[in-house]
Amino acid sequence: MDKLTVGLEWFLNPDHMPLILGIEKGWFKEESLEIEMIEPKEHFDALDEIENGSMDIAITEPIHLVQDRAKEQKVIGFARYLHTNGGIMYNKDKNIVRPKDLIGKRLQYPGAPGPGGIAMAKTMIEADGGTFEEGDITPVNHSFYHTDALLTDK
Repeated sequence: MDKLTVGLEWFLNPDHMPLILGIEKGWFKEESLEIEMIEPKEHFDALDEIENGSMDIAITEPIHLVQDRAKEQKVIGFARYLHTNGGIMYNKDKNIVRPKDLIGKRLQYPGAPGPGGIAMAKTMIEADGGTFEEGDITPVNHSFYHTDALLTDK
């Protein structure tokens, strides 16, 4: 069985669900592949950890690959892991059934109160037939730990 150590985009998050499911369901083992997922100590550690042999590959944001290549690092991108126009997680007890139910809620995203998370939610609300007006969602920033923020009602 081959083993592959995969560095995550610095911590376990919903984007990694395909890997989690593949491990839990045994899909990788069926293909004689053992996957180990590790979290780098710091967000930008993936390249150093690949170079020192503690991980084989890393899932990272494309912008980091560009930055590393600009510094003439020996790194190459070989696949797009996933493509998304965004997604929103929520607690079931918040009375959210569809995107337009986000109106009047708090939205946790890195960079809040910047426009990124609000723009994503606005697009989803309007595609669902809702009308979004500035101030309809309260932006909240508790870093990149979205699941932790949900669990602690932040």
